[in-house]
Amino acid sequence: MPALKTALCLLAATCLADDGLRRGLTFHAPFDGGFNAASSADDPACRVRAGGKMVSPTPGPEMRLATDGKFGACLVFPKKGTVRPEYAASRSLAYGTTDWSATVSVWLRLDPDKDLLPIAAIGVGPVVASTHKDFPAKTMQELVALSKKKPVNVGNYAVGSGWQMMLNQFVKDTGAQLNVVNYRGTGAMVTDLYAGHIDIGAGSLAGLAGGLEKGLIKPMVIVIGSRSSKLPGIPTWVDAGFRGPAYEDLAEMNILMAPAGTPQIIIDTLARLVSASVSDSVRVKSVRETLGADDMPLVGAELQRFISRSWPTYRKLSREMGLAAE
Repeated sequence: MPALKTALCLLAATCLADDGLRRGLTFHAPFDGGFNAASSADDPACRVRAGGKMVSPTPGPEMRLATDGKFGACLVFPKKGTVRPEYAASRSLAYGTTDWSATVSVWLRLDPDKDLLPIAAIGVGPVVASTHKDFPAKTMQELVALSKKKPVNVGNYAVGSGWQMMLNQFVKDTGAQLNVVNYRGTGAMVTDLYAGHIDIGAGSLAGLAGGLEKGLIKPMVIVIGSRSSKLPGIPTWVDAGFRGPAYEDLAEMNILMAPAGTPQIIIDTLARLVSASVSDSVRVKSVRETLGADDMPLVGAELQRFISRSWPTYRKLSREMGLAAE
């Protein structure tokens, strides 16, 4: 295996024994002693390419050491450049179909308020909370009443999602008894929802449209976005009588961003291209049709207003719920 061209901060390896026993092993490899990896089954020495040769690195404007990493000291890359640390990986990350497999995760830290410039944001269409076809409640109010007799199982497609924060606020506001089941993506959640293992879940039409069309699930409320012609008669949170930052500010959008310091002419050009893509790009139009998205991309002052309303709400509720990146 060629040298791994990345800063090694976390090595996660999973041992698959012949008897079927699965054990997860995590090795944290900080850089407390310098640029060399603190632990490695291979040569831990760090090398960088200089003048056609591989040499030991020295601190400089493009790469240095810091003491406040996630698991100890870390590598810091203050600016974009040509320095690329490399580590031997033939033994530490060797692949095997019956014994070891391994991956490397690099923890990146930045301040999005200072280190990134928003260019444009494009929506994901309506995100709709839907119930299993046999679930008796048809409105959020009926769901609350039902949950007080028997807890309702609710699927959350991702830890830290706006949907999860809305559910947390919903419980506070109504006293509903919900068992929230966290998933890593919409796919597994939808499978359980179709099978009736959970009573309700939420997602975009890209993930739920098939089940809605086949009658496997029923839409209850649009939790992100406005009313949609794809979901006739389905109310939004506000229509259903729920107001406040948790219900109104937690939009989920795909945001294109650039490094701080990017010339404004580049920012403006990219913003124009994103705005034009919804009408000029066949691929973008196809995706938006699948999502049921008919809103225009946000750019300029409108994008800044969205960020100033949405980001503080996400941060506030994340802290209140004790959510943290892992």
